[in-house]
Amino acid sequence: MWRKFSVAVALAAILLGGCNRESQVTKDANIRATQAALESVVRKAEAIYAVKESYFDATVTNLTKAEATDEADYRVFLTRHPDVAAAEKKLVPGHSALDDKGPAMTFVDASISSKNFTVVSVNPVDANTFVAAAYTRDGFCGFMRVLGASGVSIGLSRSDGSNCKAINAPSTGWKPA
Repeated sequence: MWRKFSVAVALAAILLGGCNRESQVTKDANIRATQAALESVVRKAEAIYAVKESYFDATVTNLTKAEATDEADYRVFLTRHPDVAAAEKKLVPGHSALDDKGPAMTFVDASISSKNFTVVSVNPVDANTFVAAAYTRDGFCGFMRVLGASGVSIGLSRSDGSNCKAINAPSTGWKPA
């Protein structure tokens, strides 16, 4: 009887351990997706800065225009390279690469909370500082900040999703990206 009990306990531990590993993998994937979204936003903000010489112009409106341009450029690329479009269609059967290239990003004002990594709260703090925030769905808010010549830094804080706003970016704890 003890043998059956110990086998049951071992099996439960393995299964629960598997769930924990799966949960950690999902959490890590959500954090990576959030970081990729933030890096994309920062690239767009840096492109605006390169032209305007100020992050003040990295507004919701201008970032939305930049996102639309990226999607339009991708569609043009696919029409000029049908081999790539065909390859993408093979990767995802029943999906046309021209229909959609993935979740489009939505940008919101610094005072509005991000609900997931495709909704990014942005804050052009001043001419040389830009901050973006995105929620990971796992209880974390990811932040990315650009400080002029100092470069890009990242931060991560616990969040219930209601306060994942660029305006709430931490003042300390930033690490180089």
